[in-house]
Amino acid sequence: MLNDSAEVLLPLMEDVYDLAMIEPRDMKVMNQPFDLAGMLTALVQTHASAGADSTSIKGNTLTLDLAPTLPQLVQGDANRLRQVLNHLIIRADDVSHGDKVCIQAKVVKQSSDSA
Repeated sequence: MLNDSAEVLLPLMEDVYDLAMIEPRDMKVMNQPFDLAGMLTALVQTHASAGADSTSIKGNTLTLDLAPTLPQLVQGDANRLRQVLNHLIIRADDVSHGDKVCIQAKVVKQSSDSA
């Protein structure tokens, strides 16, 4: 439970740090390969474990829908994406009551330079 609480608190601390860095324009966005499915799975598990049981957050059902065509690695900033999705999950949970909150990942368009 302590580990789960720390994992939920960490993004909040990162957000505070990022807000402090926006003013002096020191915030940097990374562009490196990361495991999107793994990051999304961990994010959903963290939020689900903070709820009443393993599948709900504040009465809403949190699900993850990963397309089978999703590449193993994608290019981008995993930390920034995690922060944005974390905020979206929290906001969706705040305005929904007994609903389904679903994170869906699929390939919409693949760049020509990806292998």
